[in-house]
Amino acid sequence: MRGEADTIAAALELYLNAHPQAADTLENIGHWWFTACSTGIDREALALAVERLVGGGRLSKEESADGSVIYRAV
Repeated sequence: MRGEADTIAAALELYLNAHPQAADTLENIGHWWFTACSTGIDREALALAVERLVGGGRLSKEESADGSVIYRAV
């Protein structure tokens, strides 16, 4: 899974470079940010990749009033 998370993190970096105002939930990141992927994205690998980007300061993690978590480009 680590290799897949690395691949997803690299793809997310490209997406964030192209969309510097991007912000979404984990579910919507997997659905909308990866629409070109025909095989889908492994949710665990996606979560790991997103958390790496949060730890690296590339994404912020914000909890909204309804309890959903929004990841926002930094």
